[in-house]
Amino acid sequence: MNRLKTMFTKDVGWKILSVLIALGLWFVVINTQNPVESRTFTSSIEIMGGNVITNAGKTILNEDAIKNTRVSFRVSGKRITLDRLQQSKLLNAYIDLSNIDVNSITSTLTLPVKIHSSVLSSESDIEYITPASVDVQIDDNISRAFTVQVNFSGDTSSDLVLNKSEISPDTITVSGPKTYVDQVYEVKAEAVLKNPYNGQVLKITPIPYNAMGQQVMNVALSDNEIQVTLGVSQNKKVPINVKTSGYPAVGCAVEDVKIDPVSVNVTGDSDSIDNLLQIQLPDIDLSGKAATFTEKYDISKLLPSGVKLADGENGTVNVTIAISGETEHSMSISSDDIKLEGTVKEGCTAQVKPDTFNITIGGNRIDSDGLNENSISFYVNVDGLDEGEYKLPVYAQLPEGIRIIGGLPYADIVVTKQTNETPSSQENSDNTDNTNNTQNDTQTTQ
Repeated sequence: MNRLKTMFTKDVGWKILSVLIALGLWFVVINTQNPVESRTFTSSIEIMGGNVITNAGKTILNEDAIKNTRVSFRVSGKRITLDRLQQSKLLNAYIDLSNIDVNSITSTLTLPVKIHSSVLSSESDIEYITPASVDVQIDDNISRAFTVQVNFSGDTSSDLVLNKSEISPDTITVSGPKTYVDQVYEVKAEAVLKNPYNGQVLKITPIPYNAMGQQVMNVALSDNEIQVTLGVSQNKKVPINVKTSGYPAVGCAVEDVKIDPVSVNVTGDSDSIDNLLQIQLPDIDLSGKAATFTEKYDISKLLPSGVKLADGENGTVNVTIAISGETEHSMSISSDDIKLEGTVKEGCTAQVKPDTFNITIGGNRIDSDGLNENSISFYVNVDGLDEGEYKLPVYAQLPEGIRIIGGLPYADIVVTKQTNETPSSQENSDNTDNTNNTQNDTQTTQ
């Protein structure tokens, strides 16, 4: 025991001095190898509490810009502490939205930039942060519906027509911040055609544009693809035709038939269009007409199934019939032009005394048909006549629509008995029988 006491009390002064020297050396070593210093760190900005904005039906307009902002901050502390912080990469910048009053936000909110300090020790401190704060732009989320406008381009031929195509869906909902949605003027889709045919299905992408024709970004579409079913028909110009029946009133004639328009553009499926050579209007009855008149037709009601009027055609066709007075024509006939009809008494022959006759004809078909003397047949009926001289009426077989003006002449007919010098009765009979083929339904005028 005394020995132990002697060990602690002997040369106590030197022992205390040794301890003090050791402590001093320790402090010197510590301050030399692990000094206090400052070091600069960089970090992006983390947004915390963003669900508060989302749950309120709002959005952060500049979220990407905030997250891409680089923050510089300076930390002071012992070298060993700073080394540990740098290696852990736990010093990150952030802004906190969890405690803000979303109802009081108008458009812009300024929040301080903070550093996660849970990893900082009492021996380290943040000297500064740059930038110290950021502006957060807040906007309402809205949605708006737009009718999709489809533009067609590419391979189309002149005889093909694009009818109304089926678009599914034909309405797109644009959603996003009000600032951007309000910029959307229309939603368009470009359909590039290549050998288009009826029923062809195209899948195309709708794009939102502003009033200047520029694409609007930062909005979402309810559908990123639409389907267009093409309605394709063939285009063709078809002539219009009309026929007339009957004849105008006595003394009148048709001068002209005018169709306006003479043709129309129609569209339809290929089979129907190929088979349509003309559009036939109903016949126009001229019976009893004495003046020019016009008939109107709705051409759309006369088109076959599968064919319709092309865009720009009004469908009304006017047919004007110009009617004027009767045309007169003078002509001369000789006795040679008159045929004998019927059979004279046995043993007799008949002949027309040589003569020339002037007659006047009138009607509405003289000029148009090129009527002349050869178009009219003249005859005298000698059936049952005995020997003698007779003045008999000349009958005429006239084309329809033609009449004799002023009456027909009378011809001198001579019937003689046969002699040895005269032809046999059989020959006379043959001559007269040749006229029996003349038609009985004739127009006669004395």
